[in-house]
Amino acid sequence: MVEFDRRWGGLALPPALGYDGGPRWFAADEPTRSPDGRWRFDAGDPRSAVPYSFEIGPDGEFGLGTLGWVPLHTRVEGWIESLALEYHASSLAKRVAVAAEIDLTGFEPIPEVHGMANNWWRGDDQLVAVHSTISGASFVRIYDGVPDVGLLSPRAIRS
Repeated sequence: MVEFDRRWGGLALPPALGYDGGPRWFAADEPTRSPDGRWRFDAGDPRSAVPYSFEIGPDGEFGLGTLGWVPLHTRVEGWIESLALEYHASSLAKRVAVAAEIDLTGFEPIPEVHGMANNWWRGDDQLVAVHSTISGASFVRIYDGVPDVGLLSPRAIRS
């Protein structure tokens, strides 16, 4: 908790499109022991009333917790990169669609998001965000018409 707070404490975050806006800022608080005996702690206050909390897991994962645990990203940097991609994709997309699922054949993952239950994928002129919820459901946000420019994926570097 001390290391997290030293590095990230007080960092104000832009609203996330999912998760009712995400946390307002990072601040370590209230450690809890999970049923498997490992510790997690709150990562920051949510922007709105939600039935889950934003937590840091025992191995540094960023995820959703309270009654269950859904690790979204292997590292806090993954959540931040995911937010940056949301804003990048939203500003450049010609069309944005939400779906329950998508065939990701031919897409490549964007490793900078350190995705677990959440991940981003790159296709030809498309970015795809896969988001999971505390209930285990997931949804997909598809950004059409987003060029490779400005992304550090292997495909962008090869271009």
